[in-house]
Amino acid sequence: MTRRSAQMRFVIHSGPDSGWPQLSKFLKATRKSLAVAMYEFGAPHIVDGVIAGVKGAKETIGLVLQLGGHVGSGTKKDDYTDAETVDRIREAKKSKFDFAAASVGKSGIFDSAYHIKVAVRDSRSLWLSSGSWQTSNQPNVDPLTEDSTPAALRQFNREWHVILDSAELAELFAKHIERDLKEARETEEAPAPAEPLVFVPAGMLADLEAAAKPRYFTPLEGRRMLDVHPILTPDNYIETVLPFIQAARRSVLFQNQSFNTKTVGGDYGKLLDALLAKQQDGLDVRVIFRSFGPDDRDTISFAKDYGFDTGRIRIQKNCHTKGIIVDGEAALVGSHNWTTAGTGFNRDASLIFYDREIAEFYRALFEYDWERIGPARIDETLPPPILVSPGEETVPPPGYVAVPRSVLLGR
Repeated sequence: MTRRSAQMRFVIHSGPDSGWPQLSKFLKATRKSLAVAMYEFGAPHIVDGVIAGVKGAKETIGLVLQLGGHVGSGTKKDDYTDAETVDRIREAKKSKFDFAAASVGKSGIFDSAYHIKVAVRDSRSLWLSSGSWQTSNQPNVDPLTEDSTPAALRQFNREWHVILDSAELAELFAKHIERDLKEARETEEAPAPAEPLVFVPAGMLADLEAAAKPRYFTPLEGRRMLDVHPILTPDNYIETVLPFIQAARRSVLFQNQSFNTKTVGGDYGKLLDALLAKQQDGLDVRVIFRSFGPDDRDTISFAKDYGFDTGRIRIQKNCHTKGIIVDGEAALVGSHNWTTAGTGFNRDASLIFYDREIAEFYRALFEYDWERIGPARIDETLPPPILVSPGEETVPPPGYVAVPRSVLLGR
């Protein structure tokens, strides 16, 4: 997984701005094969798009998928379960469908999640994202043409996506997907764990963002030489991203679903220390992370205890991207959460683009989100959430509502 430069066509885009319109075109252009590595997969329009993309008798699809994603409520109320998705594709493609459930957990290959979001088309083109193939991540909307009510950006996740026509990168990721398929088939599949519930105060999910009409960003498209460094865990995230941050001279803009400064294990602390050092050196280091309601108080408190300037931290309701922009000259895009497992042990994929134009696209997006969400507002009157273990009482106490943990996390 080394840095390389190559001529390629690119589509740099974001969600919900243009996620599905671009993904649908990517799927429609399939001529021979799709190889997919995915955390969750249940959006009906994407299932239909995949089946239509490989509809020919000779076209094949390989899929590694972590089973057990939560659907049936919120923006995913009409999504299929992962198992239903597999059944639908198997019925359509029969022997041309190669599937394996991701090997995850104590007896599996990956620590706690097969969290990757990658698709390879015809061994020549690559789609990579921060978001899975569920409606919360890839809604069937086109707000650049006509926005929904309520606005798409107020309903669905903020995601960063990339499409590259590069045989070199496509073949690189295809080989890893094929290896994951092979190893998953050889490993006994563990049963999907029961979905934990969280009792949350009824008022905790208040909107944190400006009510003004959202701005949506047109994709950046082109064809030229790109300088790209592919990243895969558990292979090379920390060893690649640590010097990436350490090289910053002016700014580090950080936007991620997770910003865990409480439970720090392995080499994950080196990343936090590098980011903190840049802020303490006077660089423009700003952090956006996802709101988890009453947990936000603790997250910000732990970040302050770690040494971060909490005035440079903001909270976004539907933040699901995992991006870093350094000096306005390079940008990291992918699926890696900033946790011990996310940066070290789970299966995830990202790309660093050493390219000013691409970095500027994501910098503008970051700045828009930063201004739109405003300073963090923590409601100190709300009581803390209550994690419910499987098998325990599922009726919330007065003033609380029951929410599946995956819904709270935006997965």
